[in-house]
Amino acid sequence: MKQIVAALLLSVFLMALAGCGQQSAQPIVSEEGITALTEAQTAPSAIPQEQVQCTALEKDGAVYGFEMRFRQSADTDALLRAPENYYYGVLTCGKSTVSVPTEEIRILTDIQTNSFVVTLLLPKGETLSGGECTVSLCIAPREAAEKGVLFCVSKDVSLS
Repeated sequence: MKQIVAALLLSVFLMALAGCGQQSAQPIVSEEGITALTEAQTAPSAIPQEQVQCTALEKDGAVYGFEMRFRQSADTDALLRAPENYYYGVLTCGKSTVSVPTEEIRILTDIQTNSFVVTLLLPKGETLSGGECTVSLCIAPREAAEKGVLFCVSKDVSLS
C-alpha cells in the first residue's frame, strides 16, 4: 500500500514539475492572421519563392507535412529568437486552409548550406487534397496584432 501511495505521489510531483517548464499557450492563427499572411507575402521581408525549396513529406501515399529550406540571415534569426514573437505555418490547398501551430513546427539550421530547415507537420486530424499547395511560415508579434506579420516565406508545392 505504501508503494502505491509513493508511486502516486511521485507521478503527481513529476507532472507538476513537467508543467512548470512548459511555455505559455501559443496564439492560434485567426482569420486576421491568415489575412495578414496574404499581405505579408508581398512584404519586403518576404523571401522570393525562387530562393525557397519545399517538398511534401509523405508516408503510405498521404502527406503528413512539409520540409522547407531557405537561406539563413541574421534578421530572420533575430525574429525567430525574439521572445516577443511567435511563428506559425499556413497551408493553403485549393479552397481549404490549415493552420500549423508552433508545436508542429521544427526549425533547424544546416551549417553547410547556411540555410534554415523548417519542418511543418499537419496537425492531428487534418488532411490535404488538391494538386497544388502553398506552404507558408510566418513570424508575428505576440501582443501587437496591429503590426501584422513581421516576416513570411512561402512556396508553392505540387502534391502527388
